Amino acid sequence: MLRFIAPLLAVVGLLVAAPGAQAQSFNQDPILFVHGIEGSGAQFESQKMRFVSNGYPEAWIDAVDYDSTRAVGDRSEVHQQIDQKIAELKQRTGRSKVDVVAHSLGTTVMHSYLTSGSMAEQRKANVDDYVNVDGQSSNPGVRTLAVW
Repeated sequence: MLRFIAPLLAVVGLLVAAPGAQAQSFNQDPILFVHGIEGSGAQFESQKMRFVSNGYPEAWIDAVDYDSTRAVGDRSEVHQQIDQKIAELKQRTGRSKVDVVAHSLGTTVMHSYLTSGSMAEQRKANVDDYVNVDGQSSNPGVRTLAVW
């Protein structure tokens, strides 16, 4: 019996270690999705699946779920949520920056996140690439791809 258990434990150990090893050698930034009005992070599940199927570790992709009606007025709470998600992604992946994909109202939220207040420069320093989908026309001071 021990003859069968030892190899089984070795295989299980390799399977458990494999995602960590992949993450250690993965050389892309983690991704944070920011949804638009009346949306949710769940809107990006199919995009997350595409990235994972193309080699991204699943833990390297996250989304901010925020109250989009609140984001129209006072964005400070939403900015804190984005700060927290970015910090979590950086901690989880060991990377110094993240890539952000925002849609519609999410682009307005991200633009103000990256350009307003005393934290703007620090926040920009945490974002490597930004994809603006159907939103703001102004560049927020980080490398930006705008898609309409």
